[in-house]
Order: sequence, then C-alpha cells, then structure tokens
Amino acid sequence: MGKNKNKDIKNKKHKGRNTDSVWFMSHAPSLDKGYHWTQNIPVIIFTAVIIMITFMKTYHSPMEGYYWHSDTTIFNDFFSYYKSIFIILMGTLAILMALYRLMTQTLIIKKTKLYIPMTVYVIFVILSWFFSEYPYFALRGFNDRFEGSLVLISYIIMLFFTINTINTERTVKWTIYAAGISSSVLGILGITQFLRHDFFQTEIGKKLITPSTYTNLDKLKFHFTKGEIYQTVYNINYVSFYLTLLIPVFGLLFITEKNIKKKLIFGAVSALLIFNLIGSKSSGGILGIGIAFIVALIILNKKLLKWWKSIALVLAAVILVFAMTFNVLMPEITRSIRSAFTEDADIIHKQFIDYFDTDYDKLTISCNNEPLTINVNLDNPNRNLSFEDKEGNELTLTKEDDAYRINEDSRFSMYSFKFVREEDDRNFIVVYIEDSKWPFEITGDGILFYNALDKHVELHPVPGIGFENQLDFGSGRGLIWSRSLPLIKDHIFIGSGADTYVFEFPQNDYAAKYNADWPIYNIVDKPHNMYIGIAVNTGLISLISLLVLFGAYIISSIKIYRKNEYEDFISIVGAGIFIGICGFLVAGLVNDSSVSVMPLFYGLLGVGIAINFKLEKQV
Repeated sequence: MGKNKNKDIKNKKHKGRNTDSVWFMSHAPSLDKGYHWTQNIPVIIFTAVIIMITFMKTYHSPMEGYYWHSDTTIFNDFFSYYKSIFIILMGTLAILMALYRLMTQTLIIKKTKLYIPMTVYVIFVILSWFFSEYPYFALRGFNDRFEGSLVLISYIIMLFFTINTINTERTVKWTIYAAGISSSVLGILGITQFLRHDFFQTEIGKKLITPSTYTNLDKLKFHFTKGEIYQTVYNINYVSFYLTLLIPVFGLLFITEKNIKKKLIFGAVSALLIFNLIGSKSSGGILGIGIAFIVALIILNKKLLKWWKSIALVLAAVILVFAMTFNVLMPEITRSIRSAFTEDADIIHKQFIDYFDTDYDKLTISCNNEPLTINVNLDNPNRNLSFEDKEGNELTLTKEDDAYRINEDSRFSMYSFKFVREEDDRNFIVVYIEDSKWPFEITGDGILFYNALDKHVELHPVPGIGFENQLDFGSGRGLIWSRSLPLIKDHIFIGSGADTYVFEFPQNDYAAKYNADWPIYNIVDKPHNMYIGIAVNTGLISLISLLVLFGAYIISSIKIYRKNEYEDFISIVGAGIFIGICGFLVAGLVNDSSVSVMPLFYGLLGVGIAINFKLEKQV
C-alpha cells in the first residue's frame, strides 16, 4: 500500500508539471528553478548586445539592370550587416541548445497557443522567399537593411527560445539589466552626437568600427546632420523607436524601487533614455511614448497615487530634458503637425503633375486633370509630331526663343518644349513644366523617359489610396503609404519576399515624388510603416498572424496587470514590458522593422510572455 501511495503522489506531481507544458522531459528542471545561467546567453546577446554592433563591411550586391539604381555592385555598410549575421547566429545557437536539451532529456516547451501564429508566420516567410522574383534579396535582405528571410525566421526562433528559457526572476534580471547597460552605453554615445562631438568621428571611434586594413580614416564620415542622435541604429527614427520599449521598463522600476541605491541607478538610466528619445527629434518616438503613457495610466490607475513622489521626479526630468532640447525638437513637432493638417498646395508652391504615360508612340502628360498627348512618328521622329487635348483637338505650338509653347490655350500654359537631335542620331523631346525638366527619348521601342542614370523608363499612371493632397504628410509618408497600400492586394497570400519592398514600390512614380517636393530619383526602400512592410514582403496572412500574436499577448497582459499589486520585480518588469510594447506597436505605424530594433523587441516580447506565463500560474 505504501509503495502505491508514493507512486500515486509522484504521478500527480508529474501530471501537474505537464499541465503547464506541451513537452516536459524526464530530467527537465522545474519551471520555478529554470536552466543553468549559460542557457540564457543567446537571449542576452540577442536582446541587449546585437543593437550595439557597428562595424564596416564591404559587400557585393547584384544591382545591375535596375532602372532606379546605378550599376554599382560594391557597397559599404556599418550598421546592419553584422547585426543580421549575429541574429542568424543566435537563432542557430538557440536551435543547438534546444537539441542539447532534447538529447539530455531536459527540454521544456511551455503550453501556449501563441506558437500557432508564430508557426503560420514562419511558413509564409518561407513561402514568400520560395516564390519570390528576387530570391537572392529575399534570403539575404536588401542593401543597408539585411532583414531577409533568415533573419525573420531567426526572430521567431529566438522568441520561442526566450519564452521557454526565461523561467525565474534571476533570468529576467540578467536580461533586463543587460539591456539597461547596453542602452546606457548607447545613451552616452547619443549625448556625444547631440553635443556635436560624435565618438564615431574621433580617431579611436573610427578605428573601433573599421577593419585594420582600412587606411582612409580621415575620409570616413557619416552623412548625419550635426547634433542628430543616431547611436548605432543608423536612423534617428530607430533611436526613439527602440527607446519606446525601454523607457517604461526602467521608468517603472525607478518609480516602484524602495532601495535608494537601485532607485538612483534606475533613475539615471531612465533620464539618459528620455534625453536620447527627445534628442533624436523623432515625432514617431514621441507618439509611441505618448501611447505608452496612456496605457500606463489605464493599467496602473489608482496605484500611481502611492508612487506620486517618484512620478513627480520623472515628470520634472522630462520637463528639464524637453527644455534642454526645445530648440531642436520643436521644429520637428511643428513640421509634423503642419504636414498632418495642411495640403501640399499650401506649402509647395509649384505646378502639380497628375501623371506621365508613355504609350509606345504617344506621350501623355496631365496637369490639373487636363491631359496633353504628344503623338510621335517613330519612323520619322523629326516630323509629324502632333499635340492634342483630351477631346482629340489638335493644338498649335508657337516658338519663343529656343523653345515651343502652347499659347492659344491657357490650360497648357505651364508647358514648354524643346526638340533635341544628338550627334549620334538620338532624338529627344524635352518637356519643361515651369522650372522642372523631363527628357523623353524617341527609340525603336517607343518614346521613353530618359532618367539621370542614363536609363530608359516606361512611365504610367500609378494607383494610389489616399493622401493625394497630402503627399508630404509625415516627411513624405503620405506619398509612400498611398503608393504602398495598393500593393497589398497583390500579396494577400504570399509576399514579394522578405525585404524586397524596394522592388515592388513604383520607383518610376516621378510625378508623385515631384509633387511631394522630393528629389525625383529618391529610392524608396521601406514603407515607414512596419505593418505595410510585413504585408508586402511576406504577405497579408503573415501580417494577420503577427497581429494575432501581439493581440493575444496584449489581452493576456491586460487581464494580469490591471489587478496586479506590483509587489515584486517580475510583475513590475512585466508591466513595463507590456506598456513599452503597446507604445512600440503604435509607433510601428510610422516606423520600419529593422535589424537594429527588432531583436530588442522580440527579446522583450519573449520575456514578457514568459513573465505572463509565470504570473498566470500564480493567479
């Protein structure tokens, strides 16, 4: 009887452990004990170290043949290439560690339905790569970004690994403190950049980020405006983007900490992060942290009253930093507000162009919804040119100086034309619209636009959704979004391939770029909206799967933290991560995924999910 009783107790314990996991092997440690500290190394490197990696890489990229890009094939990168390599390495190391756990019978896989959207996302990343028209870039990622399929899959591998590795308060502390240390180092670097004494422009700084064989240190300069905080993440927008994740964590730790020494440390880290967020001059970051603040008010509500002294110090620090950076921040905020409520025509005083359309032997140009068609005789380009309005009425040209104009019709008074014949028998029609110049060559393949890269380009009307009178909204996001949204309908099932958005965007929409007051040959390589980027690159289904993942985490967090008393480190950090992720996801509406930011996001998301798992068990 005694043996049977002991056996029943043992079976009940084993069964109890299995209710929290879909796989719990015989030698696996209890979830309250966790793995050896070395198992947490990939999580720490992924979450806290990769963001700091900055080193010169010269690489080859097959860019020949694209009308919107020069035929240059050798490029230099400092901020993305090696980050992508380490992301893939950490994903590989995580797989190896999981296999080690399997072989040693120590594997634990926690029970959660979040694996379903994670798996769906990975499947569609792979399918989008497999069927991509740009498999090389879909696997590796585009120039300067390197966020290809291997990187995206590694994000999810590391998310899975983090969820199943973070089990104890000790492992949470190691990860969060490591992120605090790395962000503090980057914050100090940011201060040097803000003060116009960029460490990376010093001799020591240049040597640290270049190979020993590089000898042109004097010529090494980054094209950032003096005083801009870019840290090691390449873009001022990415600085505020990632800080949206961390400020709520360390701000909440500062507010709730009772130990004076720790409180001073958390306060110093928080102040440093806030300074860099505001000093980065990115309105997207301000949006994200504003949303985080609102979420904090909702979740913490009356509990904030017992921390009012610490909260007052945080607000004072924010006001102080805002005052210190007022002169650089306010122009950005003012410009963002103005672009949101002002039509382009009110701030860009020039003739807007509806579209160009090169249709073999016809060139149609439209301004003010009044198309003008030029008919060309391809067999004899110097003769039989005719000009017509939209009703087919022929228009007469009058020569003025060395150009031709349509003086008889005020609808077309903004145009002038030159007909140029080169010595090598090449024939051009050069269209002038006020002060802008648009050369078209008459070729055997029809009339084509001749761009600044000496390449022929077909031009056609480009579909757009919204923002037609506000293309300059959000530093040109209105233009980008209006031309990107129609792309999604072509990628409902699978995308064009990870990081191949640049090939899908209509780079030849020179009219819209001109209307937005852009240099017309600007290359748009990202949509400045994380969700549009996912939908185009890996398909709408992959986006929905990620939204389900994020939504499930948010719902779980709301249930946990609205009733939590925040008496322990785990709960405080969990709430801080949740608040930061809410701000980050909203800031993602105006920011892009990147190898500089997403490791921190997925690392903290994994920690947040692991903490929720632990707190749900306690409840």
